[in-house]
Amino acid sequence: MPPADLASHRVCIAVYDARPRDGGDGDSKEVDSFVARAERWLRQGLLLVQPSTAQVRAAAAAEAAVSGAAQVQRTRRQTVDVAHMLVQLAPLAREQLVLLEDDWLLCEGGWAALQYFIAKATAYQRDWAALRFSYGLNGILLRAADVPPLARFLLHPADADNPLPDAPVDHLVYRWLRGKYPRAG
Repeated sequence: MPPADLASHRVCIAVYDARPRDGGDGDSKEVDSFVARAERWLRQGLLLVQPSTAQVRAAAAAEAAVSGAAQVQRTRRQTVDVAHMLVQLAPLAREQLVLLEDDWLLCEGGWAALQYFIAKATAYQRDWAALRFSYGLNGILLRAADVPPLARFLLHPADADNPLPDAPVDHLVYRWLRGKYPRAG
């Protein structure tokens, strides 16, 4: 049974697995293990979202198109994977979307804290862009309307006069949220 504070809200927990399930460049043992361990109430609201074949090909092409060290290529691939994840999750988000990485858990009372943060931010500035409650790509609460523009920016970061288009995805997201790229949107 879900905790009482979740019962009155539409909460969708989505696990995005960027790796193909056809035995390609990795397997999904971690995701399968997570789904198997999830409590019954969690499994009822759990979606396993995977990229389309076209998205997998686009991510591989983005990685291959980047010249330079293998680390730069992996960084670009991760950015494209996050962008594709956002594209897949955008239709599921009504009001907000929270990004948490797979090795992080929301602490007990975390949902109540998020509700408080949303209410407080709205009281101070109705048109807030995002709420951060952690670091890196973790703990970012976005408005649903901002998810598609962020995904577009991540897919084409150089189009926004970005001098660092191959920066790590968490740096790109942070700079986008701060309004560093007026042409991104």
